[in-house]
Amino acid sequence: MPRRVLGAALLAIMLAGCGSDPETVDVVVVEQPQAAPSSACAASFDPSKIASGDDCAPKSGAYCPQGNNGLVVLQPNPIPCDGVTVSTHAVNAAGLSSDYLALHGNGSFDAIYLALHYLGANTGTFANVARLPELAKARRVLVIVPQAPSPPGLSLTSRWPVNPQFDPVDQYVHYLDAVVSDARERFSVGDIPVYVAGLSNGAVMAYHYACRSGVPSAIEAVAGDISDTAFSECAPSHAVSSVIVHGTADVVTPYEGLLGLTASIPQVHSLFRNAGGCSLDDTRTAMPKVEDPLLVTIFDSGVCGDRSRHLLVKVDGGGHTWPGHPQGETTNLSMLGLLGPRTANFDATLQGFDLLRLSATR
Repeated sequence: MPRRVLGAALLAIMLAGCGSDPETVDVVVVEQPQAAPSSACAASFDPSKIASGDDCAPKSGAYCPQGNNGLVVLQPNPIPCDGVTVSTHAVNAAGLSSDYLALHGNGSFDAIYLALHYLGANTGTFANVARLPELAKARRVLVIVPQAPSPPGLSLTSRWPVNPQFDPVDQYVHYLDAVVSDARERFSVGDIPVYVAGLSNGAVMAYHYACRSGVPSAIEAVAGDISDTAFSECAPSHAVSSVIVHGTADVVTPYEGLLGLTASIPQVHSLFRNAGGCSLDDTRTAMPKVEDPLLVTIFDSGVCGDRSRHLLVKVDGGGHTWPGHPQGETTNLSMLGLLGPRTANFDATLQGFDLLRLSATR
């Protein structure tokens, strides 16, 4: 437990405190985007293409380069990206009030991507950490990034609920439902699928949302855990696919869980496999190594009985981080070392989205 508290403190210092003051952060003018990768696997990642010899190494930063100063990601506003529009919209629902960022490119959308930030984060900073402007440009997706609201009468660090024993989880689930509804109406997107992705505390909320809402088609949980109570109560009302991305050296949310407190990551993967009626053993695919020695293995359930699909992206030696960064860039956020190594051999942004799209049932 002390190790978890220490990790949470480091997370708050690294991910929330840095760059929270807009007067102390320089905004960098970003160079013109490079041409999009031509590889079929880069345009739509699929682990099965690795065996066929396709170039499936991540191509992070090819659409929206972030410049040489990696720490610019800590600024409170999304880094500008040519062709990407950013707007802010307020939502009051379920007794909660906050707003959300919307990021999108030109043209129509195939999906809504609901991005849930880490503990204490500013939505703009999180958009930079997870390279959401690049996702909005590279894929036909409407990205929405809600700021976690505080319960009425309380002024707390912006966070998503963790344990249903102590937190009003259902209230936040209803609030996110309202955010999605607002985005559907505001951007006239109709009944397109909703993919949910979260980092750390945001990944915890992604698990809650998969277990308790009928909205998401698929979730991507990066470096997050699920309490034993939430684990035992999880009962998705519909077929929802899962993509879990986790490092084995994560000291904030340990891969093997915390006895009596949180489930292990393999147990969470099995939870969603079992809910989906999966009967076959997972296939295993090793990602090609790009710049670092960390081995990334993708465990894939294949299509299950309810048409869902469940993937576990295991990063051997990976820390409490969002995998993927522009090649050659080593000063970005989590590379400072307090939260453990971050791999470049898998990109949780573009490749993570492609796995969501691949696994989604609708």
